[in-house]
Amino acid sequence: MFVVGFLLFIFAISGLKIEKYVPAIAPPSATGPAKPMGEYFFKETDIINLNVLGQAALSVPYKILVSVEYSKLKAKFYQAPVLLNAKGEVFIARPVKSFSKMIDFLLDNMRPQNFENSYERAEFLTELNYWDIPSVP
Repeated sequence: MFVVGFLLFIFAISGLKIEKYVPAIAPPSATGPAKPMGEYFFKETDIINLNVLGQAALSVPYKILVSVEYSKLKAKFYQAPVLLNAKGEVFIARPVKSFSKMIDFLLDNMRPQNFENSYERAEFLTELNYWDIPSVP
């Protein structure tokens, strides 16, 4: 009890606030109405709706987004609250074409992808590099 009191005293004099975290309700599903926006912790069975620059809507299984160890993509979704917009989507501020190609790469068990030209391939590799995802498993 002394330890709790001491910690509360330290927080009080340091000006830090102790707030209770309450996650938002789950994102909307095909079976129910839209849910409120806010922070949300995803479960392994969730399908996550991604809004890529407001230009593309992707629905991706959570387990795909967290499948690459030590990647920034896993860090964004794993054991951290994720902000949802009013539609229950996670906003991703990345180029649509290269981000979509990266998701295809992950969905295809990280197999080599086909590209129309070298510029498209370079954009894809830049996207993988941004998220710390290796181009070869």
